[in-house]
Formats: sequence, C-alpha cells, structure tokens
Amino acid sequence: MKNRLSILLAAGFLSFSIACQTGDEKAASAIDYQGFDSYGDASTHAATTKDVVTPVELVSRISDLQGKDVTVTGTVREVCQAAGCWLTLDTADGSDDQESTTIRISVPRDDDGNYVFTVPKDISGRIAYVTGYVEEQEVDQATLDHYAEDAARAAGESVEEMHGDEAAESDAAHDAPKVKEIRITAKGVSLEPAAAV
Repeated sequence: MKNRLSILLAAGFLSFSIACQTGDEKAASAIDYQGFDSYGDASTHAATTKDVVTPVELVSRISDLQGKDVTVTGTVREVCQAAGCWLTLDTADGSDDQESTTIRISVPRDDDGNYVFTVPKDISGRIAYVTGYVEEQEVDQATLDHYAEDAARAAGESVEEMHGDEAAESDAAHDAPKVKEIRITAKGVSLEPAAAV
C-alpha cells in the first residue's frame, strides 16, 4: 500500500511537471512577423510571445519597464491624421473601475527633423506590435490641444470651430493639470494582416 501511494505521488508530480513545461512552451511560442505590414525596424520586435506585454501589463508594470526597450501588442485606437507620426493603443481591460492611461507611440525624427518612418492613417482597430523606448511623461495642455486639433481635422471640423472662445479657454488651459501618459518612442511598428472582408 505504501509503495502504491509513493508511485501515485511520483506519477502525479511527473504529470504536474510536464504540464508546467508545456505551459511555459506555449507562453514562449515564436512570433512570425512575415505577412505583417511593418514600418521602421521590425527586427527589433520580441521573437517570442513570452517577451511581449499587453497595454494593461505595461500600465501595471511601468515602474519596472520605464527606461527600457519593450515590445507591446494591442489594438490601435487613434492615429495622427496629419502625418501618421503617432498612434495610441487601447488600454481597456474590460473593467469599469480602471483609470484610463494613454499609451502613445511616437515616431522619432532624424537629424534633419524628418520622421524616420510613418504609419498609415487608416489603421484604427488593427492589432499592432510596437517596439521602442518606454517612458512615463506629463503632457502639457498645448500638446493635448495639438492632439485635439489633429482629431478635429480627421473628423472634418475646422480648428477655429473647435476653439470657440479662445481667450477664456487659454486662461483655463494654463491652470489645467498636466496629464500623464506612457510614451513609446518607436523603433518599429508591425500590423497583423487586416482581416479579410
């Protein structure tokens, strides 16, 4: 009886060990970026799913990941409609109590001031893999206004209509608190193939 119990315990432990290894292998499966639409240097992307973070993970682990190159994958929410020089990722995790943190991916400029690459302006809703340098920043009101102007242009609104009474808004803007966002200076952006319609 004692021998049978020892065999059952050993078999159970072996099964558990194999299951754990199989789980780790799945978590570290290779990512094949062939067939993706890539902009910038896609060779900088993480090679396995184990090394990729989601937007929710990035937000929750910002103190560990800040100042590092990270590959994040998520759904594109907004894209700069002027030049395709920035995009944001959706950070919603389905919970109602989550405070929204913007993850903004910006395209770097070269020494002449030109964008190193840009992304198409019609990629909202697509899944992106982005690799770049992560930092948490405070965004001032002038930058937020610039983003709003880009959005207004994209919606076909004139910037003048959007501003209305600029004098009163200008005073309020100077007193407005800065907003924190996570900024990724992108080395490369790759988009999963668009779903067939």
